[in-house]
Amino acid sequence: MRSTRPRSAGGGARYAHPEDLDAVCDDFTDLNFIAYHSAWPYQHELAALKGFKPQRKNLYAEVGSTFAATVTNRPLECAHVLGTLLRDLGPDYVMWGTDSALWGNPQWQIDAFRKFQIPAQLVEGHGYPQLTDELKAKVFGQNAARIWNLKTTASAPPLEPRRAVAV
Repeated sequence: MRSTRPRSAGGGARYAHPEDLDAVCDDFTDLNFIAYHSAWPYQHELAALKGFKPQRKNLYAEVGSTFAATVTNRPLECAHVLGTLLRDLGPDYVMWGTDSALWGNPQWQIDAFRKFQIPAQLVEGHGYPQLTDELKAKVFGQNAARIWNLKTTASAPPLEPRRAVAV
């Protein structure tokens, strides 16, 4: 199963929409599901899957090329994408990705995310979290480390044990 941008699925938007993840997350609660590219441009629908079921603990969003594609050309859209995911899925359920095979050296994306802030009017108007250093550390690696049971020097709250599945 794959949830990604319509262009990468041969133009078929049906392959990008995350609606199939609702039943799958319910049916396979022992698995973690990671929606690559955050199901962009359907990140609101992805986030709603957790909003409708706040007890859901096995659905994650990977920001991947979504961040890279929006941060330079459409920073306001980037702020809304990140804000929506972090607010609705929660800061423990969003993780970093670079798609380095497509974008080349990811250092510029790392630097951009380190500096990026959601504008104050969006934080206040939409209830988005501020991008603190602690939150960025979760996105950059702590959340993924928990999923794959990796030891890190930074601490993050433990998760219930599950297997990870990328979609």
